[in-house]
Amino acid sequence: MTNEGEKLIEQFLNAQRIRAHEFADGPALFYRLEKHLDEFRKQFKAITTRFSQEGAIDFTSNDILSFSSSGLLRKATDAEMAKYPQFPIGSCGSRVLDGSNPYTEDLEARLAKFHNAEECMFYNSGFDANAALFSTIPAEDDAIVYDEFIHASVHNGMQLSKSKTKLSFLHNNLESFRETLKGLSSTEEKLRKGDNSIIIALETVYSMEGDLAPLAALIQIAKEEFPLGNASFVVDEAHATGLFGLNGRGLVSHLGLEDEVAIRMHTMGKAIASTGAIVLTNTTVKNYLVNFSRAFIYTTAPSFSTMASIKCAYDLLESDETLVRQHRIQYLVRLLCARIRAIPLYERAKASGYLRVPVADGFEDKLLMSHIVPLWSEASDALSFGLLMNKITAYPIVFPAVPRGTKRVRVCIHADNTEEDINRLVACVDEWLQERFKDDKVLGVEDGIAGTWHDFGVIKGKVEPAKKAVPCTNEKELEETNTGETPEVATKLPEPYPIEVREFEVSHGKIGMQAAEIPAGMKEVSGLLGRELGPGPEEKLVCQLSEELLPSSSGGAAVLGPQSLPREAAYGPGWWPGGLLGPL
Repeated sequence: MTNEGEKLIEQFLNAQRIRAHEFADGPALFYRLEKHLDEFRKQFKAITTRFSQEGAIDFTSNDILSFSSSGLLRKATDAEMAKYPQFPIGSCGSRVLDGSNPYTEDLEARLAKFHNAEECMFYNSGFDANAALFSTIPAEDDAIVYDEFIHASVHNGMQLSKSKTKLSFLHNNLESFRETLKGLSSTEEKLRKGDNSIIIALETVYSMEGDLAPLAALIQIAKEEFPLGNASFVVDEAHATGLFGLNGRGLVSHLGLEDEVAIRMHTMGKAIASTGAIVLTNTTVKNYLVNFSRAFIYTTAPSFSTMASIKCAYDLLESDETLVRQHRIQYLVRLLCARIRAIPLYERAKASGYLRVPVADGFEDKLLMSHIVPLWSEASDALSFGLLMNKITAYPIVFPAVPRGTKRVRVCIHADNTEEDINRLVACVDEWLQERFKDDKVLGVEDGIAGTWHDFGVIKGKVEPAKKAVPCTNEKELEETNTGETPEVATKLPEPYPIEVREFEVSHGKIGMQAAEIPAGMKEVSGLLGRELGPGPEEKLVCQLSEELLPSSSGGAAVLGPQSLPREAAYGPGWWPGGLLGPL
């Protein structure tokens, strides 16, 4: 195990230490908070802030175009700030007092023009922007209709909204969307007559699913169900910014639907590699937000350094560099999907429900794919920590960030990832599946295989096996989801078993981890897979991948899949760490 890996394990285990008893004689507030935290700690669910391993392969950050990690943006921002030596570094105040300045307002005008919008205004984060929009814009008799997987920030905004009607529809499901609108039209006369509005909340790229919204079809349905034009779309473009559209203008722009979307939100903290967010809309909405949005009025304006970095990021977007990086991401995502599907045990794992990659299904027919590739597995904890031990960062995503039963490791592709990075990731997944599948069954905790941290505790004799969940009989016992809605079906879990995490020793012997170095041969293998792709038509990109990387039409092994190479040559001998994932 690397020193960084040991620190990550130690950090995680320390976060599970039971602490409420230390506060029993102290203030009631702290004792209550610690008791609540202990319920998470007993189930190995307490989280902490994280740090990146030095030299690790990044499959988790939001640096989509690699503007930050490449140093491109830092160099440009330093030069931009040097042009204004007298400019105050601090924000100085709210923008409705003295926090605004010509530099910020000129940049807003430039970005509005770039995104083909009438107006642009800055917020301090995408979360703030979404929460502000949905807490400020909808009126009491307006209805909010939202995709069930909409971001948590929109839910926060809806909780503060005056709107009395808030309805979700099934994720990216056109029939469910239409039925939801039909229901509103038949029961709400003011909406049917066009006196009030339907505010429709979507993301163009869903951050935990990695899929794209069928935006054009949704807009057409809204027009059909509300022909008076009182259905207005508010679209979150956080993960589409920089990735889609000419020079990264977003999916709305790529589809030519700017005039069909009332409000767009683009974050500056992902592909733009800065902080903050912009709202793109018309003058009426902007003036309304300036006067009534608390997240705009009662907060400090963005600093000069933030504005300078955003300005420089858009300079980069408008260069040919962005086109090359956009195509590079499309290539790498398809390469990962092809390589995952070529793993010998993948179809068996998929059929058993142990591991599946939904975005890889039919990817050959998709003209556009996002940079997000979720690896769905209920053993995502173990997979993630195994990747970390091999200096690959990709973290597990669990409830309430995703629905129960859909745990996953979210893989985010970046423009500066390499073919070798993809090879190492796929090799880890392949080796992990081989650890799990023996003969005709999937090995579990009874065979010394830790799928979760709870299983790890069972194997080490610190935790009893979980009891079978019992149905709830009292509505108050139902746990709310992150959407604030009561689930239709829920179970009440038994009280967690007490665990004294301090008894775990972070050492090679106790945890069973071992050093795991990627062999030099990996570099030779990676040279067989794909090539650098410059700008070019997407059709050419798909064609090249179909010819070089996908399974043959006869159903045989992929031309360059791992099964076509000796295991020692492809992955090196025994470099998967035992401990967490293998027998203890």
